[in-house]
Amino acid sequence: MSKAVSQESSLNKNVGVIVLELAPNGPAENSGLRPNDIILQVGEHIIEEPSHMAATVKAIPSGTQVSFVIIRDKQKLTTPVLIGGRGWAAALNDGNMELAMGLSYLKGDGVSTDYKEAAQWFRKSAERGNKDGQIYLGNMHKGGWGVPKDHAEAMKWYQKAAEQGDIEVINTIGIMHAKGEGVPKSDKEALVWYKKSAELGNPVAMANVGVKYLGYGDIPQNDEEAYFWLSQAIKYGGKNIRDAARLRLTEVRRLFWSEEKLNDANARIESWKPKSAQQNN
Repeated sequence: MSKAVSQESSLNKNVGVIVLELAPNGPAENSGLRPNDIILQVGEHIIEEPSHMAATVKAIPSGTQVSFVIIRDKQKLTTPVLIGGRGWAAALNDGNMELAMGLSYLKGDGVSTDYKEAAQWFRKSAERGNKDGQIYLGNMHKGGWGVPKDHAEAMKWYQKAAEQGDIEVINTIGIMHAKGEGVPKSDKEALVWYKKSAELGNPVAMANVGVKYLGYGDIPQNDEEAYFWLSQAIKYGGKNIRDAARLRLTEVRRLFWSEEKLNDANARIESWKPKSAQQNN
């Protein structure tokens, strides 16, 4: 859900939250709400922003039917909504409403672009444990958008998102270690994070691991590992990743490999799957 604006709701002031999306067969959808509904009022409470919406609904006893005043297709109407169930609590506490607010201010979607306001909403989302909120807040601190530029603070939020398994931010943490952004510069630590992301199926990280094993920075050259990971990047990556990995693959010293060694290396490449693929089997 995100904050609605007066032009959309035909009101004289900015009130209401707009429903951006609903979980299929979730409690809100089953109660009759629809995407793009603008919620103006819950019972006797005027709704001004997502946090107000969350606080209002959480205060209503489970199993209570409440009248929601909404705008749907430019028409103002009142609809009964049944409050309750664990799904409602999860929907209101997962930080997605605050995330939507942050994105609105970041992109200027329905409101004036305001990086400071966006960062404040991302922080609220991040503090609720929302992975995407944590990543966006990290991005704001990394770029100095609406908040002081602070790589250490960015790293803190990226690590929280990484704990929830986001493979792209895990790779980003590796890049920050390689550059010494917010942490001491360390190619060895960078390689640890690249590998974590690569093993989860990130082709960009696979290429990064392969390049590290070519002997760049403080990592000793290991042609077998470089060949393995660059080949995986070619296998799983998009065109740009494949092209870059193929170029780097020419740096692997394979000229004097025996046929047996090359066959073993190729068999290892063929048999390997990311952890995500293994879990799906």
